[in-house]
Amino acid sequence: MRRLFFYLRHATTNLRHSGHWTVFAVFCVAAGVATVVALRSLGLSITDSLLGNLRQYNHGDILLSAIPNLGPFNGAFQRGADEPSIFRERTQQFARDWTAQHDGQLTMFTLVNNVQMTPIGVSGMGRPQFISTYLIDPQTFDISGPITAVDPAGRRLPELLAGEFTIVISQSLADSQRLKVGDPVRLSGTEQPFTISGIVPSESEANINNILASFFGFIYIDRRYAETLQLNTNPNQIGIVLPDTLTSEEIRAAANELTPMYLHP
Repeated sequence: MRRLFFYLRHATTNLRHSGHWTVFAVFCVAAGVATVVALRSLGLSITDSLLGNLRQYNHGDILLSAIPNLGPFNGAFQRGADEPSIFRERTQQFARDWTAQHDGQLTMFTLVNNVQMTPIGVSGMGRPQFISTYLIDPQTFDISGPITAVDPAGRRLPELLAGEFTIVISQSLADSQRLKVGDPVRLSGTEQPFTISGIVPSESEANINNILASFFGFIYIDRRYAETLQLNTNPNQIGIVLPDTLTSEEIRAAANELTPMYLHP
């Protein structure tokens, strides 16, 4: 233990006495990280511009969000039952009624960034990792565009999440954690293990609007397990798809009607 304190004290002294080299090293690390993020963002922007379906990436023609707007780094670190950044029942009902009046379709879901996923290996537990988690209604989540699995090939979310205690993960997460369909994992907030039932393309959520999902991957899980994970059962995102006959100006005017929902979620 004394040796450890000696090494730490000696390292601190060197850092202090060689301040210009320390600053230079920190700058190099920061520049390297910034370069990686910038290149990744540029790649996502090009993909979104050339190949992307804006309605699908936005989860609808109109996306209502109760979480703070941090641009591409949007996320929510939920506090469970006391979470304030949610849409309460009266607001949800208002959205349902408004969507029905406009002949649209609606999906409600929750984006959470403080759920940890830990692979359960044959020799013990794997390394825990924070994952962008989407608590969704499998029957309505892909109203803005189909989300089809690469494994099992061709399967869609309603079928993949039909079983008990199942999750769907992104291809990037499967590759980085060496996970496959049928593997058990553990999610923070519960002792109940979940089983990976499908793997979807990373492009389903990894875009310029969600940099965190691009780097660390994401999972889909049925909203009915929110309470199991000790998360708030109310959604913090509402996606609305309007009829294809509407123009962009009409959609913008319709979105303005929903402005009060941001003031009183």
